[in-house]
Amino acid sequence: MTIRLFAHVPKDGKPILDILSQMSGDDLKVVLTTGDQDADIKASSLSVMNMQKGTSGHFMASPEFKGTCHSIISDPTHFEDMERFVDHLQRTSATYKYRSHNLNNLQDYLDYYHILRDVVADRIIKSGATHMLFFNIPHMGYDTMFYQVGLALGLKPVILLQSLFSDQYMSMQTPTDYGNFSPKDTTAAPYFIDNESPLELFYMKKITEGAPEKGKITSRAVLNLFAHILTKDPLKALNPVWMFKTIRRMNAIYGSFPKWRDPFHKFFHTDDLAYFEHLAEHEQTPVNLDQKFIYFALQQQPEMTTSAIGHKYRDQVLAIEDLARLLPEDVKIYVKENPKQMGFSRGPMFFHRLARIPAVEIMPSYADTHQLTDASLAVATITGTVGWEAICKGKPAICFGDTWYQSLAGVHRFSAETRWEDIQSMTVDHEQLQMDAGALVERSHKGTLHRHYSRNVPDFDVDQNNERIAHTILGLLNRTESFSFPPAADRK
Repeated sequence: MTIRLFAHVPKDGKPILDILSQMSGDDLKVVLTTGDQDADIKASSLSVMNMQKGTSGHFMASPEFKGTCHSIISDPTHFEDMERFVDHLQRTSATYKYRSHNLNNLQDYLDYYHILRDVVADRIIKSGATHMLFFNIPHMGYDTMFYQVGLALGLKPVILLQSLFSDQYMSMQTPTDYGNFSPKDTTAAPYFIDNESPLELFYMKKITEGAPEKGKITSRAVLNLFAHILTKDPLKALNPVWMFKTIRRMNAIYGSFPKWRDPFHKFFHTDDLAYFEHLAEHEQTPVNLDQKFIYFALQQQPEMTTSAIGHKYRDQVLAIEDLARLLPEDVKIYVKENPKQMGFSRGPMFFHRLARIPAVEIMPSYADTHQLTDASLAVATITGTVGWEAICKGKPAICFGDTWYQSLAGVHRFSAETRWEDIQSMTVDHEQLQMDAGALVERSHKGTLHRHYSRNVPDFDVDQNNERIAHTILGLLNRTESFSFPPAADRK
């Protein structure tokens, strides 16, 4: 039977999809794509709700209600799916993006969800798609919708995700499979893990730890202020008093944080002023490493790592509250903000909830994450790389969501059954960890999905890389290639 494929394709994935289509001949036909302007559907136009077209025209050109599969996709997961979609679509709201959609309240989101769901379902049915392919776990809103509807219509999914291991990526059928596998009964060679040196992550290179040089307001920050005014509130440009006070507040914020913590280099919103001013109140907090504590590293939002695979713990304070209920009075929770976080998802109530937890102490931004890890009883995170760093250094990790390293030695997946005794007794067997990591690398696929990861691959050959990935994708679609993380029914 011919595979009829729907694919959500990032820019780096287009050459891979072309090779896949060529090599498979009559066995595979790409019937529908979302992505950039060279795709059938301009994906971002569905998130920012503009009129940009793909090669097949604008997706919402036919406005009438179809209802062709309304009963099929109104299943028990409907409300959970809708909530997840709303959460993902907020990443293109006016509080986070200059080019934003115009949804303002919950009913707006619900209305758009039902309209988009109906149009997506009709388009998938007309395409005759039997399989669907994603080069990342759906988390942008538009890909979330296509994944949810495709799954309800019985399309067989393949989800790929780049790995932190050089020239390796992982595969699964659903986000809930992520990180779930049995490392036992493997003949894989151990993966060497240096438990002395901290990991070097290219996306965190500009961030330095320890006592900092304070920052100063930048010209880029001022330009972003003007971008905010011109796109969101032009009349403010005619109010010199407001402008002066705002720039003064921005300058004070810069002077409160380390030089590398550039609050407004990417985006400015008036909500961010209050967020950074509140965060600045904790910059003088002393860091007592002699206190018994769990180190909880907050993750950036909105991001796939919380919104898509954090599940209910995308509400990160809920995770801290659940953890705090287990701890004895002499154990604190040291909470450190993500160094790239802005005011989105960090309103006044976020900090009020944290302040109500007696065990919580918010760390200053310059607190050294490696020192906090070393001195802690354990490291807690939703899905963050800080947990992997912890077990590499021999420190147990507590994970609240689904993450790629959750089946490795030294990791405890938090659940309703978790007790303080479970956390207290956690250890990391470094030899076993290396064996488990070796098993995971063996289950991964060779290749680099996204070009910016190629900097870690010596003598990277893009053509060879793309052809190798296309062969693997075809095997995954045919189910002749094993997934890195098998579905629950196939796990031992």
